Amino acid sequence: MLGGQAQEATGGSVALQAARDATFHYHGPSFGDVRELVELVFQNQLPVMREEARKVFEANAAKFREEFVRQLASSSKVSAQEFAKPDTQATFQQALTGTALKGDDADLELVAAALVRRLEAAEEPLLKQVLESAIAVMPKLVRPQIAFLAFVHYAKRVRHISATQLAQVELMAAQVMPVLESGLSLSAPNQQYLAGLGLLTLNPVASASLWLHDLHQTHSFLPPDMDQLRAAGCVHLCRLLEAYDTLQVPQAFPTLTGSAVGLLQLQRALGKIDLSIWIR
Repeated sequence: MLGGQAQEATGGSVALQAARDATFHYHGPSFGDVRELVELVFQNQLPVMREEARKVFEANAAKFREEFVRQLASSSKVSAQEFAKPDTQATFQQALTGTALKGDDADLELVAAALVRRLEAAEEPLLKQVLESAIAVMPKLVRPQIAFLAFVHYAKRVRHISATQLAQVELMAAQVMPVLESGLSLSAPNQQYLAGLGLLTLNPVASASLWLHDLHQTHSFLPPDMDQLRAAGCVHLCRLLEAYDTLQVPQAFPTLTGSAVGLLQLQRALGKIDLSIWIR
């Protein structure tokens, strides 16, 4: 236990002590024994646990503040007046509290990026609302879930129309792979969790695997089947296409909030993305 505990056994008994005055014998603890032990733990340990939790919370909050300040310093689109608005302060509090509670489980960098973009979106009502929703939910997500949202958005809505050669399409797949990779084995329950948070809709009827077909329609130079792609050395593109089928991505559709989270993740590989193109 926090703070340390001592145990003693005398008189032929097996003693479980809390604060040196709760003893259980061979016949097992009675309801009164259990109640007494719980009361002792509650009285003696809870203040210690509260203090430890406060220290961790403050340390996590400090990490988020530093990351937010670092990213905000590189933006020239945030006005001082925006900080005075109640909804801005409420959104900042959500981001700070959420990341402080979750600690290392939360993606501090991504939440900070969402918050900065929210501040920049003062004159974009829909984008501002979507980012506020994203900020509220992002601390509840682990990195593979975020990567999966990015993968779904990338597979369904991103096309590199400027590519004129197969090698360029493979290069783009290789470029985004690091920010998608951890989501390429996400389980069905994880996907259902994302749906429960309002980041995805799942439609089991939508089972047609059309990504390769759509890519071929956009890029006529792209081989129409997987065997030819493998023979051409498209390792990363093939892996994404295989995950698309294995994870049943045709059944998953990102909501606006899910797309916002996915786009913020994709920024890490593709550079600054104008979210207003997708959310307007």
